[in-house]
Amino acid sequence: KCGSFSKVVRTRIGSPYVIAGMEVPLAQSAEVVVGYEANGGFLLGSEVAHSGRRLAALATRDAVLPMLALLCLAQERGCKLSQLTKDLPARYTASTRISPDCAIAPAHRHIEASATPIFDNLYSMKTSKLKE
Repeated sequence: KCGSFSKVVRTRIGSPYVIAGMEVPLAQSAEVVVGYEANGGFLLGSEVAHSGRRLAALATRDAVLPMLALLCLAQERGCKLSQLTKDLPARYTASTRISPDCAIAPAHRHIEASATPIFDNLYSMKTSKLKE
C-alpha cells in the first residue's frame, strides 16, 4: 500500500507460507524478492547487492538483517540511527490475527496460570540436580 514495491504478495502467517509466496516471483525472474513477517522476521528470497558486496538469499526468518541494514545505512550517511527516521518513510505493520475486542485480563490470568507450574518445575529440577 505504500507504493514502494512493484508487487506485494500477501500470505498466511508463518515462514513456510511466506517462502511459498516468494517462489512465484522468483520463478518469474524477479530481480529482488524479500519476505516480511509481522513479528519482524525478514527473509531474502534472492541475492542482493550493495556497494559492490553481495548477500546470498536467506530463505529463513532473520530479525537481525533489518537491524544490520539500518546500522550500515547510518554509517554510510555518517549519522545516528535516530536521524534516519527523518528520511525513511513511515512503516506500519497490520495484523488481523487478534480481535480488537479481545479481553486482555483473562489472557494475562491464563498466561500466569500456565507459566507458574513451568517455573516451579524448572526450579525443582535445578534444586534436585544440586542435591545429587
